[in-house]
Amino acid sequence: MSIYWETPPKFFDHLNEYYGFTLDVCATPENAKCERYFTEKDNGLELVWQGNCWLNPPYGSSIEEWLKQATIWSAYPNRANRVVALLPANTDPFWFHEYIYRCPFASYKFLEGRLWFLDENKVPQKGSNVKNMVVEWSLKPHILPTITLKHAKEYNR
Repeated sequence: MSIYWETPPKFFDHLNEYYGFTLDVCATPENAKCERYFTEKDNGLELVWQGNCWLNPPYGSSIEEWLKQATIWSAYPNRANRVVALLPANTDPFWFHEYIYRCPFASYKFLEGRLWFLDENKVPQKGSNVKNMVVEWSLKPHILPTITLKHAKEYNR
């Protein structure tokens, strides 16, 4: 699985209906989901996150840093109203417990099935060995508990 794989558009669009994302904090020009986005060159880990932020971080060793920033920026008044992330559904790592499970302003839902991410040529990759979850960080009342997530196959069509 490439760190540059794109969120399936139907899945992002479903969440965007509820959140109205204004900033994609971890994107490439080819896979950005918002008009405003940070690229690897911009280094979103070092920039200010504001508005309703979308995060689909690389599913590798840097994921912990992205989640740390999500908690930091969503805890600042007048910064990120909300940060919503698409993450691997893995409850073993330190980052899950530190930045999600024990975080008082995080909520999460597991997605049934497996999403087909798009490769750099916009071709759906059906062989993902990763299940996913959605996490919302916000000091405001959370939207995520009110959203019905469909089976992944509905977003893969």
